[in-house]
Amino acid sequence: MGRIVEQLNWTRGILMFRTVASIWCISLVGALATVGLVSPRGTGAAGAFSENDEIFERVGSITLPAEEHNLYGALIEPGGRHAYFSPATSPARVVKVDLHSFTRTGSLILDAGEALWFAGAISPDGRYAYLGTSDSPAKIVKVDLATFTRAGSITLEEGENQIHSAIMAPDGRHVYFGTLTSPGRVVRINIENGMEHTGTITLGDGENELVSAVIAPDGSYGYFGTRTRPGRVIKVDLPAFSRSGAITFEEGEDRLASSVIAPDGSNAYFGLDAAEGGVVRVNLNSFTRTGSVTFAPAEHSVSSAVITPDGSHAYFGTNRLPISHVVKVRLAPLERVGAIGFEWGESSLFCAVMAPDGAHAYFGTASFPASVVKVQVAETPPLPPWGREQGDLNEDGCVNFSDFVFLLEHWGTTVLGGEPLGFGDFLTLLEHWGDGPDC
Repeated sequence: MGRIVEQLNWTRGILMFRTVASIWCISLVGALATVGLVSPRGTGAAGAFSENDEIFERVGSITLPAEEHNLYGALIEPGGRHAYFSPATSPARVVKVDLHSFTRTGSLILDAGEALWFAGAISPDGRYAYLGTSDSPAKIVKVDLATFTRAGSITLEEGENQIHSAIMAPDGRHVYFGTLTSPGRVVRINIENGMEHTGTITLGDGENELVSAVIAPDGSYGYFGTRTRPGRVIKVDLPAFSRSGAITFEEGEDRLASSVIAPDGSNAYFGLDAAEGGVVRVNLNSFTRTGSVTFAPAEHSVSSAVITPDGSHAYFGTNRLPISHVVKVRLAPLERVGAIGFEWGESSLFCAVMAPDGAHAYFGTASFPASVVKVQVAETPPLPPWGREQGDLNEDGCVNFSDFVFLLEHWGTTVLGGEPLGFGDFLTLLEHWGDGPDC
């Protein structure tokens, strides 16, 4: 475990001593104003940084097989049961992780010629994923998550190269992909019936390389962050499918490689993949830059981000060798409140997802071998009472063989009330087999 040399309050141009501690912890929440300087030979920390008794702790990791190294993309199902990661393989793969048991449960190899995916989106019903590849021109690959099989693909038009950002419309009708081109392009794909390319916006001079994106909760606007110096945020009117404005950040606020949006759509936060790491806040109502926070010197190159469901904190992952950090930021007021340093070799956090219940965040490492690291950021909510909806037919808190026997004994009856027990209950039982608070 690393050793904190000192902990500081840090803002642009101002550095103030705060405290000295003996345990090094860096976290992946919205961290914005307290700096930790760690001994260079430290191994990171499996402990927790606590401020105001807030939970923030690395609680585990999965090491993937050697061939599934360097994770660059991640998605999570709306229900939060599974997450999907993109290793740097050729052809591309989708690695499936069961977040309930925290185990790797499968790997889907895409077709030859379908390169690494950095960005994608999952339909609101959780049935399909749409992955944008780094080919030139790029491909959009559809994956059926229920069967975990490749379900088709389309190739984009000439010049629509290397997808690096993606947003899904809340109504599930369209996905919008941002390209790593100069100037950047936003490509619209209609997914109502299969996949159909229905338009492209080519942005202006200097609006290059769209490496992050967020969408307003009502689907009215998309906001794309550029990999320029300084960074820019491009606003796109999605119903009209037209560019409607842009903001250029201040000098040194470069390369907007990660972003999150407040659940109420009031503000977006862009992480800086720069020598001086930090986060810039944009008020989306006025579409103006309204603040920033600077991270500690060791917390540069911010490359991934997640936000809590209540919008109180965000967690930013850094790209640093041999140890990367997750920085916790309180969003109102905007300030860095802590950080966790991962273990030796758990580096380059290019992708992350947040559990829907807000209790855990998961970070993928671009390392060899790759890892998925689990960070607890809140108390785990109590599980709801288990019963028929989860396949626990005998209500003993565990879905297992005894529920299967119960189903056979009572098939076609209304012993549990409602619809007669039948095939739907059998499918639910299979889906949740081995789950439950008392398993």
